[in-house]
Amino acid sequence: MPPVKTKNTSTVLNQTDGDYIIPDSVKANYPDLVELIKQTEAMNLDEKNYWFKIMPLMNEEQIANLRGILVKEREKLDEINQKYNQDIQAINDKHQSEINALEAKKRKEKLKQQEAATESEENEEEKALLAELDSL
Repeated sequence: MPPVKTKNTSTVLNQTDGDYIIPDSVKANYPDLVELIKQTEAMNLDEKNYWFKIMPLMNEEQIANLRGILVKEREKLDEINQKYNQDIQAINDKHQSEINALEAKKRKEKLKQQEAATESEENEEEKALLAELDSL
């Protein structure tokens, strides 16, 4: 759905998690901060819209503080995700080595069975040949 102009010259953007009401001045002056607010997991839709609404009233120090908080949150979440992914990879690696050991054991057992079957066939053939030789 395209942006819709409202009385207060705000733009409504349809997002998967709801509608954001973002003043044009905020979009123009702080596009990076708009994205940080949209992406934050620490705020619900109403809280995000609240920040969009009051940003034109905030001074530069307040804007910088908000940006700093949101950037730090993003960095911490990225750090947590990286640690989580490393832990998952370590678990997968551990289990993969166990799986590989089980597969190797199964292959070894299958080879032993094939060898036993082949040896049994050879013994039967040998007995048959010896019996044939004895009958001559």
